[in-house]
Amino acid sequence: MSKQEQVPPGVTLVALPFVSKQGFTAATFQSVVLAILAGGMRMTKFLFLGDHSQVMARNGSCQDTIDIGAEWVWFIDSDADFPVETLEKLKACNSDIACTDMWSRNIPSFRTVMRMGIHNGELASLPVQDFPTGVEDVDVCGMHCTLIRASLLRRMKEAYPNRPWFWTSEHGEDATFCFAAKELGASIKCDFSVMSGHWGVARMAGQDWSRDANNQAMSVVNVEMMKRMGVKNLKEEGVV
Repeated sequence: MSKQEQVPPGVTLVALPFVSKQGFTAATFQSVVLAILAGGMRMTKFLFLGDHSQVMARNGSCQDTIDIGAEWVWFIDSDADFPVETLEKLKACNSDIACTDMWSRNIPSFRTVMRMGIHNGELASLPVQDFPTGVEDVDVCGMHCTLIRASLLRRMKEAYPNRPWFWTSEHGEDATFCFAAKELGASIKCDFSVMSGHWGVARMAGQDWSRDANNQAMSVVNVEMMKRMGVKNLKEEGVV
């Protein structure tokens, strides 16, 4: 894109980084198509980022958001799924950064929406516990299915002109972004009523770690993880 390609007010740049060379999972493609058909992606412009590193894709998306005059950038990673009304609900959070409820692909899985707390005597990012159902303030979130205001991107660049929006340090690029945003007083909120699935493409071969796990047994025998994620069809001795 170029700076000449200005968009009308209120547009969201939908940034679609490929988190693997395999490109979109079927669940991601389906979610995008269904959202478009249901009117859940009005006033959007798409940016496909298949040939970038994760950090490059995020920084390039932020720059394009500013260059074209979009109001938000919405990151949808290529292994995500989401309900059709997600964009509307994220905007309704009225936050500089707004995210869905998201879980990692680790074994055991953990929520990638976090608050700062004390762990082993030190300040740490701790996954939000239990199963909240509404919009809540948080301190750190992944970028898996996350909406960011362009005004925050501009504030960050004004405050740190020689620093990229995203970079990897001892933390992932998503956490470092959140830490830098919080330094400027940015708000971060999660709508826990919206679950974004996270699809594995290797050992788990197409298994979703989050939303789908509420409805069917997962292919890995890890009962404690599944209990934490709310899986309903477990037996005491293991998984069918």
